[in-house]
Amino acid sequence: MIRPDVVGVGEAMVLLQPAQGADLATAERMDVHVGGAELNVCAAVARLGGTAWFASRVGADPFGERVLNAARALSVGTSLVGRDSARPTGVFFKEVRPDGARRVHYYRSGSAASGMDEGDAPAILATRPRAIVVSGITIALGEGPERLVRALADGVREAGALLVVDPNLRPSLGRQDRVLETVRELLPLTDLLVLGQDEAEPLFGTTDPAAVFAAASTAWAAAGRNLDGSTEGPDFAGNAVSGGETARGVVGDFAQEIGRGDDRAAGGDVARGAGESARGAEPEAFAGVAQEAGPEGREGLLGSWAPVGRGIEVVLKAGAEGVYCLGADGAPVHLPSAARVVRDPVGAGDALLGGYLAARLAGAGPERAAWVGSELAGRIVEVYGDVEGLPSPAEAAALLRR
Repeated sequence: MIRPDVVGVGEAMVLLQPAQGADLATAERMDVHVGGAELNVCAAVARLGGTAWFASRVGADPFGERVLNAARALSVGTSLVGRDSARPTGVFFKEVRPDGARRVHYYRSGSAASGMDEGDAPAILATRPRAIVVSGITIALGEGPERLVRALADGVREAGALLVVDPNLRPSLGRQDRVLETVRELLPLTDLLVLGQDEAEPLFGTTDPAAVFAAASTAWAAAGRNLDGSTEGPDFAGNAVSGGETARGVVGDFAQEIGRGDDRAAGGDVARGAGESARGAEPEAFAGVAQEAGPEGREGLLGSWAPVGRGIEVVLKAGAEGVYCLGADGAPVHLPSAARVVRDPVGAGDALLGGYLAARLAGAGPERAAWVGSELAGRIVEVYGDVEGLPSPAEAAALLRR
């Protein structure tokens, strides 16, 4: 059985949207898209040559079929998506007002994805993915999805997987107190935390990058590595390493070995020496296999991530100001935004996470991975739609080679 690089767990819905500036109350035509944070992350990983599978539930209805077709078109595996004949596929509507303001209207209460629960965890964990991505959106869907997230977090270590958490706070979904509580409780099990500065304030009480990184590390260390009291965790190649160090240990000698400094200014070549040799194949080969065998019948990224069971790795998204990642000296490093023009910011954070995760799994260090993620995010915001701005497979492969 092929081991996926990434499994994203959440809800994907059908999005209906009138032309920019048009009002939902009067629009005669609407464009139809498919959107969902975890599916967007998977799409970015797949575009960069990784094997990404989406885990969810959709209704046994035409919209559910549309979600599945959209995922497959993005080279994202769908074998972990169940069909629910009793609940519908979620739908949402978005309008972009003449002043640029965006209004989103969700119709996802009682959706098929809201029926997910801890019973879905064994099938996901059995695939032994290299990383499992969960977000606060899934937790907000209801008690069942919250139990599923917790069950996955409890099982990642035995499955040899890494836990990637994006708080993705959405006040309009409700249950935000439960989301924050759950995310805090997951920190001891989290290998990679990717959050926005606007989410850092309610989670850690600060938006300062250095303070956010320190708070996450403190929360991780104070609770121990695992809820059962053990401190063993896998490295990013899936081998066990001992834990218990601070966030500085996430990078350690690995980042110092591949270098930094001027390489970052030249486009993030810090991964060139170690990253490409660790992958053992050119990214174009991954893209070709993806087209021939499909996402659930091929190997994906063949590199290795630096040891993580030694601390929590943090990426802090700062919107138009760019992103902060972990530097080789343990302090946050700022990378400016790659966006040239912003038409639609929706999906940018998901692309950044997907790009970062794919690059790390391919052997890149945090700074190089953040550069790749920023490049994807910059392309996403230039067009309307969650994933329409992703680069072509050839362009994506070039990003990993640069």
